[in-house]
Amino acid sequence: MEFVRVIKGYNHLWAVKNPDKELDELTSLFEQWNDANYLFKFFRDNIDDLKSYFKIERVSQAIQDTFEDSDALEELILTFPYTEELDTLFKPLDVTDTKSMELTRQKARNWECERHDSWLRIYAIRLEPNVYVVTGGAIKLTRAMQDKEHTMIELNKLNKCKEFLKRNGVFDKDSFIDLKIMSRTIDFLKEHESNVPSKFQENAEWRRENREWLKWSRNVALSLIDYMEINGINRNGLAERLGVTPQYVSKMLSGKVNFSFKSIADIENKLNIRLMNIMEMA
Repeated sequence: MEFVRVIKGYNHLWAVKNPDKELDELTSLFEQWNDANYLFKFFRDNIDDLKSYFKIERVSQAIQDTFEDSDALEELILTFPYTEELDTLFKPLDVTDTKSMELTRQKARNWECERHDSWLRIYAIRLEPNVYVVTGGAIKLTRAMQDKEHTMIELNKLNKCKEFLKRNGVFDKDSFIDLKIMSRTIDFLKEHESNVPSKFQENAEWRRENREWLKWSRNVALSLIDYMEINGINRNGLAERLGVTPQYVSKMLSGKVNFSFKSIADIENKLNIRLMNIMEMA
């Protein structure tokens, strides 16, 4: 097991990096939460939980809420180097285990919640005061992590990391009481640091810099998802109506395409829908 620093030059937040995967756990998480294709499939597969627990009927609404929560969490993490209050931002998963923690959007600054609580979760292990290792995260639609396979996978990843740390003497085997001073803990992480740095900061700052046009690209993707839901068609059906390949439809649904006005007009004409109100851009 290897680790990466989430923010360059700072030792407060780390993430697990499996050598056989391209991205570390935190970077991978936010790539999923910013991909409408991934979210479309996830919420379609979990539509019953979405309706039962959150009373949301439209998949596109769930995706939009996820985008907003992901943006807020990403901004919060980017500010972590400038605060020593990580212990107030993470909360224990279980009152009997003070090492396993989670972070949600409710902790983001200036968040005025006028709808449901966030379902996004980032799971981490507290090594020392204000020092955390992220093991993964999930979209948690049910009350307990044991209720769903995808959250059970995250729980297993959390436990696997804790066992690795215990075997290497970072925690006491039984009580999880810290045995080493903070410098030793950081040294351990450095000794197991991956040669491949985290891309979280790079990707997050790119999304921040391109947020204005990404907003419109996401709106196009959400409108196409609504169209597919209303008309009962899949990607292949949408590709046929647009005269493009299913692969290009997947690209459009990612929410990361910098569309030209010509492309927007072409989609609107072929589907007889309105994707963009130009007056709103003024």
